[in-house]
Amino acid sequence: MRTAVFNPPVMQFGFDPKGDPKRPWVIQGEHTFCDGMIFLSIDDGFRTDLASVPWFLGFLFPNNGSHQRAAVHHDAAYEKQHCSRFSADAAFRAIMASDGVPKWRRRLMYMGVRVFGRWAWKSHHVGQAKR
Repeated sequence: MRTAVFNPPVMQFGFDPKGDPKRPWVIQGEHTFCDGMIFLSIDDGFRTDLASVPWFLGFLFPNNGSHQRAAVHHDAAYEKQHCSRFSADAAFRAIMASDGVPKWRRRLMYMGVRVFGRWAWKSHHVGQAKR
């Protein structure tokens, strides 16, 4: 397993539901992840819902927890699209592993983004083309 490096080591959040009620969490400061193969960055002020989980799976996969840092990096990677979708999903799995997410949860969440993430990726891709 490759060594994951986070800068800073702890992700800082603010809560601002008035700015965007669907994405009320605001990242404070820039954050990066690198494991020697994949590099991801999150800009200061990035808005997120933490983990985008359908309401009916919330009891099994809450939107916060040990997987939230992976989910935020994954959301930022999908929005920026500075890497491939496969790399973004691989980083999601790698960050969850480094943060101690149980293997069963990692596998299910990774399968979820591989199967259902294409729509989110395409929606951001369309948005990138319009800019």
